[in-house]
Amino acid sequence: MVSLRLNGFGTRVLKDPSILDHPKDGFCYAIAERDSPYIKLGHSNGHPELRRRDLQTGNWRQLELLAYTAHLTEKQAHARFGRWRVGGEWFRLTPELLQEIGRFDWLDVVLYRSLHEAVVGELGNA
Repeated sequence: MVSLRLNGFGTRVLKDPSILDHPKDGFCYAIAERDSPYIKLGHSNGHPELRRRDLQTGNWRQLELLAYTAHLTEKQAHARFGRWRVGGEWFRLTPELLQEIGRFDWLDVVLYRSLHEAVVGELGNA
């Protein structure tokens, strides 16, 4: 299931994300690996949750859709967040990167908070 943030004031659960309208240029998405300090920033012509499902078949860790936006291309995201890139479309989670992703059009708030706590805790233990 996918939670949809409504202008930052609430959420509702979507059982089938494919029913949403899609911008003609697609979405830039952030997908997190569970129990990993990395996220994937990529592009999807369809709904990013469907892309996450496709990617899951090739990844042994659980993938979770963190955020997506129609206002940033993949190329712009990679250039903007390049200082955190570890390879290809994978980026190291930092408080600064999470803050930037928090500005995307849609955000899984529960996952965001969990990742933020884990990243800040990791920095405190270093």
